[in-house]
Amino acid sequence: MAGFSEGVVAVALWGGKVEVAGYIVLSWTCTAPQSWDWISGLRTPPVRPTLAMVSKDDPWYAWPGWRGDCSSAAHTDLRSIVLDHSGHEILYYPEAQEALLEFLRGWAD
Repeated sequence: MAGFSEGVVAVALWGGKVEVAGYIVLSWTCTAPQSWDWISGLRTPPVRPTLAMVSKDDPWYAWPGWRGDCSSAAHTDLRSIVLDHSGHEILYYPEAQEALLEFLRGWAD
């Protein structure tokens, strides 16, 4: 299951309600301001493969409280990447493309 930007809320917050092989969270931060606490965190199953990527300076998360990656000690199969970029469309960046391909190749067998 994959999502991008606001569409990824379905994956990050409610994806665990659907049994799938893995989760891809693109252009989303798992850290929200306290007033938006209901949307914070990553609620995918901690034992399912999850890839989360966001740009460090994504303009959609420029306000206080929206920074952070999706790292979690509870998730045993999580790769959280904060790219050193400022764009929202992260799949334009070669390192994001390669990280996504690497994640998907892990399931090729």
